Amino acid sequence: MVCVATAFIPPRTHHHLLSRGTTCCSMVSKSSNSHSSSYHLNNNNNDDDDASADSSLQELEKARQAFESMMQDERQYVSQEDDGNNNRNNNDVIFCPLTESDRLRRLQEMELLSSLEYSDDAIEELMHLWMNERDGSSAATLEEMQYSCSPGLRQEEGMLGEMVELYGGTWVEPASRLALLKYMQGDSTTSQKWCDHVLQRKPWHFETLHTQLLNQLRLEGSGGNYDNDASSSSTTPAIWKAARMTLPPLTAKNVRRRKWVQRAVTQAQAALEAKEDDLRRYQRTIILDPTTTEEESSASAWQ
Repeated sequence: MVCVATAFIPPRTHHHLLSRGTTCCSMVSKSSNSHSSSYHLNNNNNDDDDASADSSLQELEKARQAFESMMQDERQYVSQEDDGNNNRNNNDVIFCPLTESDRLRRLQEMELLSSLEYSDDAIEELMHLWMNERDGSSAATLEEMQYSCSPGLRQEEGMLGEMVELYGGTWVEPASRLALLKYMQGDSTTSQKWCDHVLQRKPWHFETLHTQLLNQLRLEGSGGNYDNDASSSSTTPAIWKAARMTLPPLTAKNVRRRKWVQRAVTQAQAALEAKEDDLRRYQRTIILDPTTTEEESSASAWQ
């Protein structure tokens, strides 16, 4: 099987990926081997040279088409009847009381997001943080996926699906990786559903935003033709919107990167405040309600 890790990454990043021992599943595991430049190459938000966006997206589209050609022989393993949902209601958000460790992790996430305004150093730290948001065993499973892969990525798809079913919307990293896996299998429709699942809960997840752009390039049939003018016939609104949502590169003026970071931090802060509000409501109705007996409170907390 070809190395799908580098199949649709533009050539100028191949040396970085290959020098760190990237294998055929490292794009599925999305480990720290995915250099920050892989997000920037498809981004049209360059303050100093917007014209470079056209060539970057065309380069990305050509690489994507080459990837699809190399994956053609593997698609025989992929069921055409699988809609990726497996009869699960994956949009259900399971209530999980905010713990102190979760609150501290969210604060750390906001701090790292803030540092992206002037540096890419925090990108790999954020990827590591997202992978380790739950238990160490699950994080290890995600990490192991970068070392080997099954025919058609079916085994990895099953493992990620089980994680999504287990954690629901409380841990989105498995769904983010499942979105990329479905894209790699050629199913951008299902991939985009998983992107929506992730971005509904973590709209600043730049890896998923990157996958979303790849999906739109395929679904909209742009053929790599991209224009900075949103009204241009060569650029559909969906592609334009997806490109504008991705993490912008650092530039001299840095206007768009600064706006992206400010929006991401605001979204993360709002998510934390919502969890804190949920916790307060939970405490009022279950723990602090004077009409609730100790036995009823204990029973309700475990329902």
